[in-house]
Amino acid sequence: AQAERMTGLFINTVPMRLRLQAGLEFGELCRQARDLSFAVQAHDRLPLARIAELAGFPNGAALLQTLLVIENIPLDTSAQLPGGLGYELVHAASATNLPLLVQITPEEDGLHLLLQSQRSQLPDDFVERVLADWLRLLRDVAGLADTPVGQIGLLAPAQWAAWRARGQGPALPFVPERMPDSLADCIERSAQRHPAEPALVGGGRCLSYDELNRRANRLAHHLRALGLAPGERVALVADRSVAITVAMLAVLKAGGAYVPIDPEHPHERIAFILADAGCRFALARGAGLACVDGGGSRALDLDSDTLLAELAAQPESNPPRSHDASSPAYVIYTSGSTGQPKGVLVPHRGPLRLMQAVHAMLPAGPGDRVLQFTGLHFDMSVLEWLCAWTQGACLHLIERELTRSGEGLLALLAEQAITHVVAQPAVFAPLPPPSLSALRYLLLGGDVCPSELAERWGRGRVLLNGYGPTEASVIVTADRHEPGRAIALGH
Repeated sequence: AQAERMTGLFINTVPMRLRLQAGLEFGELCRQARDLSFAVQAHDRLPLARIAELAGFPNGAALLQTLLVIENIPLDTSAQLPGGLGYELVHAASATNLPLLVQITPEEDGLHLLLQSQRSQLPDDFVERVLADWLRLLRDVAGLADTPVGQIGLLAPAQWAAWRARGQGPALPFVPERMPDSLADCIERSAQRHPAEPALVGGGRCLSYDELNRRANRLAHHLRALGLAPGERVALVADRSVAITVAMLAVLKAGGAYVPIDPEHPHERIAFILADAGCRFALARGAGLACVDGGGSRALDLDSDTLLAELAAQPESNPPRSHDASSPAYVIYTSGSTGQPKGVLVPHRGPLRLMQAVHAMLPAGPGDRVLQFTGLHFDMSVLEWLCAWTQGACLHLIERELTRSGEGLLALLAEQAITHVVAQPAVFAPLPPPSLSALRYLLLGGDVCPSELAERWGRGRVLLNGYGPTEASVIVTADRHEPGRAIALGH
């Protein structure tokens, strides 16, 4: 009863989700939206936080990014109040805590449209483009009832053509019949062409291409002798090191698919991945051995004298191929931020095509030094060793501690004269660019690259911003920094 005496507007936000299908007619989509808006009103007394909880969203996660408000409450400006009181319309300023809010108010001669946004998330020019595109759609909406949703574009034809041209870089030569069937084939070719060139550096050790190839071959033959089947998944559980990197190549040569696991991850996550991937074998060392102890996988200690003696008896020749381009190469597990981690199985075909793009974006050769900044459990690591090992360059490993130290990273880049680096923009954002004359190529991926960062680190070298999901083999699009022009991705 006391609530009726309170002054104020008490409303609740109810989220709704429409599933867009390219073949669905626009009129039917509108009818579905109408029916859904009526249906969700049955939950209009349920707090938004409770809805997010029931939907499985973690605490604090945004359930919606845009809000549509239709102010269709009638207002009688001629009403007389008791006691001779009167009122005037008050114009008030308001703000939104969402990235974008759209408010529609019916008026006598049309609709009044108001857009509010948070400038920290959406710049003004973006909101202005949204408004212009939406108004264009509203003007044509009467004739679109029978048009499939997939054929309706928000952009004007001239703008659409410009955007398509912007997203199409120079065509890369792709001849399927010349494409190798295996990632191992590509690395073996490098070993044949550059046997004495350094291929892998880390922990005070340096392996030539010939040594890398022979060591990986012995482990590959041993895995086959243990019964490893083509396409079978093998866990790699160790921090970055020469031994685990050689083991990765050995699994590919043996025809298996490697499953990289970070030994610092929670035990429950590691156990889940080993079981979910069905790993009969786990190649491990150091702290990684404890992570697989007691599980269903057979652990092979890469540092044990017993295994090293067994490997010494194995052939050093390249194993015969038991796989092709459609065979699985590796399985990367996602972060699992909204539930259990999900494994993405990638066949050889994807990285093989990525290899051609890498050669165009990040050309390298003997004498170049590519930093393996990313752990094997992130797919960016694939791009790093592809860049090095398929072009005759050397892959330099970095200790985990140095990836967390800006000063340590810069010192390493200078001391080892690193020429190619792949990392996230956040790694280089706080760092001042010192004189790194050897660094010629810097690819910042996985996140938006601010213009200031690109200008600062792009001087005197090639800087690219790339993005792509694990399912599409690391990178699907990239933009090269040009002085005075903002990076297009994410803006």
